Amino acid sequence: MEIISDYSLTKSFVSKKVQLLVGPNQIIYINLVPLKDFYSDDQWVRFYNFINMPIKDLRKNFNIKEELDLYDIVNLIIITLGQFREFATIYQTFLHGLEKIIDNLSMDLSQKAIYGNKILITREIFDYIMYIIKSSCGEKIEAPRQFSSEEERLFYLAQKEYDDQIKGLRQKEQASADAMLKVLLSITYAFPNFTFDYLFEQTLAQIRWLQKYAAEAASYEVNKQIFAAGNMKKGSKLNFFIK
Repeated sequence: MEIISDYSLTKSFVSKKVQLLVGPNQIIYINLVPLKDFYSDDQWVRFYNFINMPIKDLRKNFNIKEELDLYDIVNLIIITLGQFREFATIYQTFLHGLEKIIDNLSMDLSQKAIYGNKILITREIFDYIMYIIKSSCGEKIEAPRQFSSEEERLFYLAQKEYDDQIKGLRQKEQASADAMLKVLLSITYAFPNFTFDYLFEQTLAQIRWLQKYAAEAASYEVNKQIFAAGNMKKGSKLNFFIK
């Protein structure tokens, strides 16, 4: 059955809870993570960094030789490695991250399975959960794909590894300690009714959407002043920034 969710940027301004329909009368509830948690919840930040790490680097980080993907690695840590003391810290990090985003998370060690709302989290469901979480955090990510064979899936993952490495390098180059503060300032400047407290309760995807319109609002205000002064080119007209 096709997996369906009610996630949308518009809905996320009203509720941070997403319904994931995975079967007849089977719903898993996903919790979106607000911006403030990226500054106040260290375990969540570590978990999010892990799930965004290029899979090749993630396998190297845990000294995994097999060609495992993110779903396999999460299951390995939560079901198997978590039983050993030397992996206690990383186990707690992954458990915290999963409990934060998946309602009623539970595990069956004997069956080596993870459940959300008593529903088995398969590879397809897990990939869709990651898609929603990363999308809500402003990541440009394609929707999960269905594969006709294991060989097709592995070939796709091999191609994706290279893309992830390039993406990781770009993110490092663009990182800035005060970048988010500048973004929030630009939003509150354009829309004074928004407070920092309010913005920190929103997801990164919402912040980036607001940032786009804050920039367009600022541009509109400049053009409005030019228009009022009669300095615009002949035949030009002032277009409102929300179209």
